[in-house]
Amino acid sequence: MKNRKRIIVSFMIVACMLMAVGFAALTDTLNVNGDAEIDYSSANTGFDADVYFSNAVASDNGDSASISALSDDKAVFEVRSLSTKGDKATFTFTVQNDNDFTAYVKLNESKNHNDNTEYFDCQISHTTFEIPAGGSVIFTVTVELLKVPQIEEGQKITATFGYELDVQDEAFN
Repeated sequence: MKNRKRIIVSFMIVACMLMAVGFAALTDTLNVNGDAEIDYSSANTGFDADVYFSNAVASDNGDSASISALSDDKAVFEVRSLSTKGDKATFTFTVQNDNDFTAYVKLNESKNHNDNTEYFDCQISHTTFEIPAGGSVIFTVTVELLKVPQIEEGQKITATFGYELDVQDEAFN
C-alpha cells in the first residue's frame, strides 16, 4: 500500500509538471511598435500635385491658351485678335482637384498685374471658389481693348497680365 501511495503521488507530481510545461509551451507575446511623421514639405507636395490646371482654351483662332509644359500649376495665354476698341478675347481655364477633400481658391489681389492699363483691361471671372474633392472648376479671363492704338507700321502695343490664385485645404477667412 505504501508503494501504491508513492506511485500515485509520483504520478500526480509528474502529471502536474507536464501540465505546467505544456501550458508554458502554449503561451506567447506579440508586440507591434511604430511611429509616423509627416512634415509640411511632404504634405504640401502631395496637396500641390493634386490641384492643377487640366485645360486651357482660347475663344478666338488668333489667340492661344495652354498649360505650361514645365508645371501644370501655370497656365498662359496670348492675345493676338484685338484690333478695335471694345474687342474682347476670352480664355477658359479648368482647375482640377484630385484630393479627397475640398480645395479653396482665392485670388491674391496684391499679385495681379496689367502693365498697360491705357490700352487693355483684363478681368478674371472668379475671385474665390471651391473645388470639390475629385472635381473641377472653370473660370475665364477676359482681355478688352480700351482704345484703338495710333501706331505706325512696325510698331506694337504690348501688355503683360498676371493673376495669382492661392489654394489651400481650408476656407479663407
